[in-house]
Amino acid sequence: MLRNYSGNGPPPYKRGSFFPSVNRLTVYTITDVQSAPYKTILPFLEKWRNILRQRPKSEPEYGLGFPDYLMTDCAHLVEARVEYANYSWGEGCFYITQYCQGPDSLANDTLYFNFEGMSKDCKYWVSGQFNIMHPKLPDRHGPEPAHRIDKSTEADALLRGFEDDSFTPSLRKIKAWVGSLKID
Repeated sequence: MLRNYSGNGPPPYKRGSFFPSVNRLTVYTITDVQSAPYKTILPFLEKWRNILRQRPKSEPEYGLGFPDYLMTDCAHLVEARVEYANYSWGEGCFYITQYCQGPDSLANDTLYFNFEGMSKDCKYWVSGQFNIMHPKLPDRHGPEPAHRIDKSTEADALLRGFEDDSFTPSLRKIKAWVGSLKID
């Protein structure tokens, strides 16, 4: 079960997070993006269309630069566990990211499992952001980070070593839930 813990910190056992937890899945109608005020998302959609067409797995340093439409004031510390999915309604890309404002370390308080995808008829964009945690990562950023990383590839290797069901919520369940959408 996915729950929204908005405003209460990361789910389910620690409070006082740097960012309020956000769990959301939004379906956008993108058939009118050629007109104002929607023109601002054209670069975002075009970059994601190219990503879904090329399906890159990783880049040696500092991630792929996956664009976020709603989280514009933060950078990605990492983009790890990139995985493409095909569903009956369309296709998309899952990845783990951590939002940051500068050099940082992996921690549960800003770790997200994101999804960006498009319906088969290219009329809808599906965007998801799920706050996740892992018991082997620290709950919060501290002076002595447990997992200081210098390259996105290091984070990718660390996070790939964790099973999908060892995250809270389970990455497997999030992927199945996104796949269960019905878009007509």
